[in-house]
Amino acid sequence: MNVAKAERVSPNPQKPRKEPKHWSQRVSECIVSAGPEGNLSVTIKGGADSGQFNWLGEIRHDRIHYHSGKLHQDDIILEIQGQKVAGYTLRDLETWLGQVSKNAAPVMFKTVKSGKNVHEETDQKDRTKNVSANTDRSCLSRQQHCGKCRHQWLL
Repeated sequence: MNVAKAERVSPNPQKPRKEPKHWSQRVSECIVSAGPEGNLSVTIKGGADSGQFNWLGEIRHDRIHYHSGKLHQDDIILEIQGQKVAGYTLRDLETWLGQVSKNAAPVMFKTVKSGKNVHEETDQKDRTKNVSANTDRSCLSRQQHCGKCRHQWLL
């Protein structure tokens, strides 16, 4: 008799899980040029010579002229002026940035926010230990283990 009541669906069905955005959907573009001093007041850190991506260090926002977007400290640099820079050494990237920013020319950066990752750690020894040749560079989002490398990255 009351069989229909027992087959009712729960009033709180499980909500569908939100899939995290792929890192490529979080790429931001920024166009900047040098301020009155004539140089781009951006510090670059990391580099292939230390087994890391290049990322933005200290940024003197008051000495940079922004045309669009904004640079953020600790963002990973993907491209500068259309040139993909993954695998560049720190020196190569600083040289490239110097060439494209001559005479206060506008420079386009493509960056992506980094999650909790290696360059937020303070101990250089840990940095060297955590980023190795076994890290797959396509594991850029660092949201979870990519299955291709040995490292567990957290957002």
